[in-house]
Amino acid sequence: MAFGFGEVSMRRITIRDIPWMRDAEDDHKSNWHANSKGGEPNHYTEPKRETKYIYYFFKTKSVNDPRPLKVLKPLGVPYWISSYEYDTNLEPVAAIIVCYLPTGINLSEYWDDAYDIETTPCNEIKYTSRFPKPDWLE
Repeated sequence: MAFGFGEVSMRRITIRDIPWMRDAEDDHKSNWHANSKGGEPNHYTEPKRETKYIYYFFKTKSVNDPRPLKVLKPLGVPYWISSYEYDTNLEPVAAIIVCYLPTGINLSEYWDDAYDIETTPCNEIKYTSRFPKPDWLE
């Protein structure tokens, strides 16, 4: 194509054309995602790092006894009954639980009726004034 400045090549530049980006790609084992327009890389994501714990926030229908099915003390992780959800007659319909479990442990082993589950990977257990370290864990 001529633009008055001589010939210009209109080929698409790929990540392999930029040496430092190619090296970064190779270092991270080509952790690329293809876009929907033909498989070209469109962004890079950091490799997944293993975390020590999973922080859970969920509901359980066991309002009379929302404790876990198994004892958590051997795992060294806490749980708290944060609050309750009520129906229109002000009857409790769900207990809201906050807990930590080690990565790889299935929540359903401890609360088999858990639902509306939200998770966050983390590497440490954070205690606060609202969620203090339980006496039974010491």
